[in-house]
Amino acid sequence: MKRFSLISALIISVFIQACATGRWDYQSDLGSDEPGGYETNYQLGVKKSVFIGQEIIHVVKYNKTIQTATPLDNYTIQFSTKLNQFRNDQLFIDKNKTYTLDETINLSEKYYLLHLPDRWCLLVSADGRTYTKSLYDYHYKSVYTPEKDILIEQQNIKFLLAETYILPSLSFDLIYVGKNDVSLNITYREYTGDDLARPAFFQNLTYNADAKQIRFRDFLIQIHDVTNEKITYTILEDGLR
Repeated sequence: MKRFSLISALIISVFIQACATGRWDYQSDLGSDEPGGYETNYQLGVKKSVFIGQEIIHVVKYNKTIQTATPLDNYTIQFSTKLNQFRNDQLFIDKNKTYTLDETINLSEKYYLLHLPDRWCLLVSADGRTYTKSLYDYHYKSVYTPEKDILIEQQNIKFLLAETYILPSLSFDLIYVGKNDVSLNITYREYTGDDLARPAFFQNLTYNADAKQIRFRDFLIQIHDVTNEKITYTILEDGLR
C-alpha cells in the first residue's frame, strides 16, 4: 500500500512538472490547528471587584480553536503557469473579508493556508507575514514555486491574525453571595456544552469570614477586602494553563 502511494505521488509530481513552469513539491500531509482553550472574566494577578450576585470567576472551556486572518489592505497577486498557457493568473485579497486558516503546512516554518478562489492558497506565517516565493495548489496538494518570485502588487502583504474559540464543552462560575460575621459565602455553578443556560451542577461554598486567601479546586484567590455588598480579590492561580 505504501509502495502504491509513493508511485502515485511520483506520477502526480511528474505530471505537474510537465504541465507547468517553475517547481512543484508534492505535499500530501497537511496539519490542522484545533487546540481547545479557555475564556475567562479575569486575568491572573490583576485585582478586581464584583458585587453580590456577580461572578468572581467565569470560565468557558472550548474544544476547538479557529485561526482567522484579516488583511490590512487590498492586494493583488500575479503569477503564470503552463496550466493557463502562460497567461497571468490574478488573485485578489479583500481587506473587508476575514479569512479562515484551518490547515497548516511545514516548509522552513509552519504556515497557514489561506484559501483563495479556485485552487490556490496563500501561505501565511504565525505572525501574519506572507510567503512570497510559493503558493499552494490545493487541487494537486503541491507547493508551486514559479521560476521568478510571485509578483505581488504590494510586497508587504500583512494580515492581522486572531484566534476564535468554538464548540464550548463546559462553563462554570463562582458567584459571590455575601458575608456575615461567621462566613464568606460563594456559589459554584457548572454548565455543560449541551445546555449552557441551565446549570448541571451547583454547590454552596463557605469560608471563614476573615480569610485572606481561599482555594477552590485549582483556584487560589487572594481576598483584599470584603463586605456584604462587594468583594475585592485577585486570582493568583487557576490551573487552566
